[in-house]
Amino acid sequence: MEKSKLHDWHVHKVRAFLNRSYALLHVLATTPIFYLRAIYFFGHSNNAVPLLPWLLVSAAEILFFFSWILKQSYYWCPLTRTVFPENLPADEQLPKIDVFVCTADAIKEPTFNVMNTVISAMSLDYPVHKLSVYVSDDGGASVTLDAMKHAWVFATWWLPFCKRYNILPISPKAYFQQHFQQQSYNTHFIQDSKLLKYEEFEERVRSWKERQGGINENNAKGSAKDHPPIIQVINESFVGDDDNVATTNPENIKMPFLVYVAREKRPSHHHHFKAGALNVLQRVSSILSNAPYILFLDCDMYCNDSSSARQAMCFYLDPEINRSIAYVQYPQKFHNINEKDIYDSQMRAIWPIIFPGTDGIQGPILSGTNFYINRKALYGFNISAAGNDNINELRHTFGSSNLLIKSLSQINEPNHSSKFSSDSLKEAQFLATCVYEEDTEWGKKAMAEDVMTGFLLHSQGWKSVYLNPPRPQFLGSATINLNETLIQYCRWTTGLLQLGLSKYCPLFHISPKMPILQRLIYSWVAFFPLDFLPISCFAIIQPLCFFYGIPLYPKVSDPFFIPFAFVFIASHLKHLYETFFCGGSVNAWLNEQRIVVIKGLTCYVYGTLDFVMEKLGIHETTFMPTNKAGDDDASKWYLNGKFDFRTSNMFLVPIVTAVTLNLSSFVVGVARAIVTQSWDTLFAQAFFSFYMLIISLPVIEGMLLRKDKARIPLQTTLKSTLLSWFVLGLGYLIMQSYYWCPLSRTALPENLPVDEQLPKIDVFVCTVDPVKEPTLDVMNTVISAMSLDYPAHKLSVYVSDDGGASVTLDAMKHAWVFATWWLPFCKRYNVLPISPKAFFQQHFQPQSQNTRFIQDFKLLKEKYEEFEERVCSWKERPGDVNDNKAKGSAKDHSPIIQVINESFVGDDDNVATTNPENINKMPFLVYVAREKRPSHHHHFKSGALNVLQRVSSILSNAPYILVLDCDMYCNDSNSARQAMCFYLDPKINQSIAWVQFPQKFHNVNEKDVYDGQMRATWPIIYPGTDGLQGPLLSGTNFYINRKALYAFDISAAGNDDINELRHTFGSSNLLIKSVRQIDEPNHPNKFSSDYLQEAHFLASCVYEEDTLWGEKAMVEDVMTGYILHSKGWKSVYLNPPSPQFLGSATTNLNETIIQHSRWTAGLLQLGLSKYCPLFNTSTRMPILQKLVYSWIVYYPFDFLPNSCFAIIQPLCLFYGIPLYPKVSDPFFIPFAFVFISSHLKPLYEAFLCGGSINSWLNAQRFLVIKNLTSYVYGTLDCVMGKLGLRETIFMLTNKVGDDDTSKWYLNGKYDFRTSNMFLVPIVTAVNLNLSSFVVGVTRAIVTQSWDTLFAQAFFSFYMFIISLPVIEGMLLRKDKARIPLSTTLKSTLLSWFVLSLGYLIVVRR
Repeated sequence: MEKSKLHDWHVHKVRAFLNRSYALLHVLATTPIFYLRAIYFFGHSNNAVPLLPWLLVSAAEILFFFSWILKQSYYWCPLTRTVFPENLPADEQLPKIDVFVCTADAIKEPTFNVMNTVISAMSLDYPVHKLSVYVSDDGGASVTLDAMKHAWVFATWWLPFCKRYNILPISPKAYFQQHFQQQSYNTHFIQDSKLLKYEEFEERVRSWKERQGGINENNAKGSAKDHPPIIQVINESFVGDDDNVATTNPENIKMPFLVYVAREKRPSHHHHFKAGALNVLQRVSSILSNAPYILFLDCDMYCNDSSSARQAMCFYLDPEINRSIAYVQYPQKFHNINEKDIYDSQMRAIWPIIFPGTDGIQGPILSGTNFYINRKALYGFNISAAGNDNINELRHTFGSSNLLIKSLSQINEPNHSSKFSSDSLKEAQFLATCVYEEDTEWGKKAMAEDVMTGFLLHSQGWKSVYLNPPRPQFLGSATINLNETLIQYCRWTTGLLQLGLSKYCPLFHISPKMPILQRLIYSWVAFFPLDFLPISCFAIIQPLCFFYGIPLYPKVSDPFFIPFAFVFIASHLKHLYETFFCGGSVNAWLNEQRIVVIKGLTCYVYGTLDFVMEKLGIHETTFMPTNKAGDDDASKWYLNGKFDFRTSNMFLVPIVTAVTLNLSSFVVGVARAIVTQSWDTLFAQAFFSFYMLIISLPVIEGMLLRKDKARIPLQTTLKSTLLSWFVLGLGYLIMQSYYWCPLSRTALPENLPVDEQLPKIDVFVCTVDPVKEPTLDVMNTVISAMSLDYPAHKLSVYVSDDGGASVTLDAMKHAWVFATWWLPFCKRYNVLPISPKAFFQQHFQPQSQNTRFIQDFKLLKEKYEEFEERVCSWKERPGDVNDNKAKGSAKDHSPIIQVINESFVGDDDNVATTNPENINKMPFLVYVAREKRPSHHHHFKSGALNVLQRVSSILSNAPYILVLDCDMYCNDSNSARQAMCFYLDPKINQSIAWVQFPQKFHNVNEKDVYDGQMRATWPIIYPGTDGLQGPLLSGTNFYINRKALYAFDISAAGNDDINELRHTFGSSNLLIKSVRQIDEPNHPNKFSSDYLQEAHFLASCVYEEDTLWGEKAMVEDVMTGYILHSKGWKSVYLNPPSPQFLGSATTNLNETIIQHSRWTAGLLQLGLSKYCPLFNTSTRMPILQKLVYSWIVYYPFDFLPNSCFAIIQPLCLFYGIPLYPKVSDPFFIPFAFVFISSHLKPLYEAFLCGGSINSWLNAQRFLVIKNLTSYVYGTLDCVMGKLGLRETIFMLTNKVGDDDTSKWYLNGKYDFRTSNMFLVPIVTAVNLNLSSFVVGVTRAIVTQSWDTLFAQAFFSFYMFIISLPVIEGMLLRKDKARIPLSTTLKSTLLSWFVLSLGYLIVVRR
């Protein structure tokens, strides 16, 4: 394109190439950083850093990277421009210009400075009859109106003086400050200088500061916030009526038009601050001068050079681009900035670096001052197309003023005359009233203020230009004290977030006329205040982790250290280069770094809070004008490079707290690194802390060294120090007590001592019902426990048969016999799994070519088939309790204790032949059926385990116990040795109560429609608890320390404590003796008749009377684990690659719901007992461990909100009642974020656990089902038990499924053969949602209310997807596991009843 004669431009290609190259390197360097952060969450890192700090630092780095990505758009195409005003046409062909100057407070914005800005604007090198200056006085102070008279009079002398001698600067105050003595010896110049009488003008203006200020239009008076409009043209006739003004220039000088505007203000009307004032100026000027171009100036931003108007016209008068140029932006520069510029008030990098980059795309953003703007662009639509046919649209947009509407079509008339008649002024008064904007688009389409206006113009396709001539065109007053600087940035933060978090959000605003890079420009501008999040994170988390020696970065010797070092050093070197490029120094660079941190800790935070509170309606928006009237002390400290800390504690406390925190961490962290020689690990944090120490030096000086009145007050230092100590203490509680870190462990059993030095282990297996818990499966569990890779003489297996069935006792004989063959086979060939049933199901044929193995395999398979036949044949016999001739029912019988060994088995001719080679190398196997009487409560599984504990204490008395459910067989033989790796570690063995292995299941398929494997519990939740005090006790698959179960320090119990021992453990002397012999390594097993007789006594009903059994010595599930943790014991979670135990999961809906109902009732018994975790006062249990238990025991209460959502959500959608914000409302974003993120997290966890989207949907689906059924009925069961309305019952889970059940489960189909008690709530909720979805979506389509009802429609659709298997069971399936038609009809009627009830309650309220 051929370049214009009026202007030229230059693209800095080398700088653009360097910027893009740096950006590429930065992205490449961040890739390994994010990889390192990510692998931590997937468990592939050996890093033992707690989850919370790692997560927060990772999030902070992501936010910084996101902000950095947005900012790169500024560096993409830097461009500079040059103008040639000498090529402009003659003055008569130049368009008119209006100048807008706004002031609000005569105290904070000194009137004399405002008048100098006004005079400088009048002095522009531009035809005076084409120049009009409008001053908006939002403070309505009489001092301003009076000063304008004096300014106009002085201007009659100043303007010809400037023109005659080419005076620079054209602001009289700036000129006379720079020229104390006459710089010319020209006689005429000296005479004219004396005639100016500048000192007299200054004295007249400043003297008004002492008078009573108020609103003044002749005799009209009011307050600054309640007064009528005032429009006053300042000219000779108005000035001549005042005897207090000086004499005007008699040479009849032509003057620009000068107009004073104080718009009407009433408490009942919002005035929209500066934007509202500028809109009034725009309307008033439209009917008075109606210039096509407007110069906007802040009241302190005077014109330094007279040529800015002509320079701007070089773009507006270029026919190639003038139709697309909305505004010409000049940089903001300041006259009161020194080289040190400790507050970075000049925003050094913005104007020479950032803005040239924007000019290479669609143009710079609108900065609020120093720009010439096209009036037509401000009107927001194509005015030239608006004829009489559009009069209604024009009135709706611009209001009812005919003169204003007429002026719209006259903008481009070159000879349009200025009109200052009484009629025009009267109309101007009307345009400045509060009511004029009502029912119009003013403040919406016609807004005139700052970034939002620029964004809207760019969205409509307009372009802008950035012009930075060698000589500053405008100079202003920068803030030179900390308080005003922070207040100013607070205001800017609020304003920018109003764009970023509005419907015009640049990231999502759809405008084909705005390039993507321009959107990124606006996105960075709108969102950079949110940098306070990562800045605050680094200011707290970094020193906190350094203080406690927690590494957040790789070691220096680690290759991953290189990208971290590169990103840190390169990003700071680039900033340093930009500082040098802009004429700064290292000191200036440090000041910029310092103020960025200060802003991130203060004004960005408070500005964001102000915005949020405004959006929530907590308080109204306020406009805090920046105070430009600094005192002498402030100027002195600024010039000396000293911070002026005379500001609110609201600003000081966060700054000083962060500095104190970093200082403490630096001292402690460096000391730790020196003592522990951990420099390699902590170097990065030490260096960062040192860097922050350098940044913080002025604050440290203000705290400790300075004695002047601008120092940091001592009380602020003390408050901040206490707050930093509190943060350190809180960090200790969070990081040291609970690392919030999924912790995985590895056991090294090869390092255990020799077998003879290993402690003994007792195994407890409990069964109740041989029908629901098949005896063959129980025996396979028993045999697998006997097959553990552990010295046989140190292993004892106890089976509690709470059903007292003879089939179980008989089966144990056959199991013992088969085990004599199976155990040597397992040991010889390292067989896996060690459960014979599982082994032969997996290995139909021998997998080895070894001849001996094949022979042994065939022999064992024959033996197993014989064993299976013998056990299963007993199913047909009637079960009863059998101990020789003692018989009784399953709920009323004497205790039975039977050691299963060769002598017992040899008496039975029905058993197979034992292996003669292995009889003496067998673990001890004991059958226990405790006494049951209807008059005694037996406490279910807990009571059975307590009996096993007592009986085993006097027989084998192993110090460690393995507890197994009867269907949970040992899959791998190594679990005992792996557990001993913790119990035999002298550093932790005194504190470990139990080692928990996960529950895994052999019969779960990939679809797992009932979430039987509880996918997220074992790989996600339990590793997290292991980082605290340890995992919960899950009821099975754990090795527990017998001593921990006794619940007090046994070693301290001597003869003096015999009464306490009897009260706790009962009257058995053998049991009390065994309590003291737990730790004896060679304690022999004792199976003599005396011990067996004592064991019968210990298994009787009456033994527990008047003892603490079942209280201190309870053995079952969560309650026991909770009590042990409360006493300070710890636990360990071990999840080896090979599953150590495998069980049978429920594979039908009925049993799964019953199981979860039972668990719900059990958990709530803890939550609603005296042991309630929320109110536990134990000092040995960390607060977060209490929260872990609190969630466990109270999560069943989720049925309350879930039931509410299942009813209220569809009800409101059905009747079109909105519950959530509109999609266009910014408040929709947090709702969407919470919903999406809370569902993405379990989806991520499902993938992490090897699942799929389908398994995630199944988990979500079954969670809803449990909330509508199990949690409700389990809670009712617990409450009724607490109220004494019913006794607690134990609902045993049926592990026997028929072929149909297995077929439907394998095919991913629900088996709906269950009670209507479970089905009706599910089907009712589905019917209710289905009806609401159809009606609600239809309503949204018909009424076009998608914006309002989208959230509810989406939620209903989501529930529809969740409900598909239920809908299939209602309508499509024909098999016998479908939902019965009667149930569907009942539920449909119930859902209609709910809808009708909802109409009466909700709609007809």
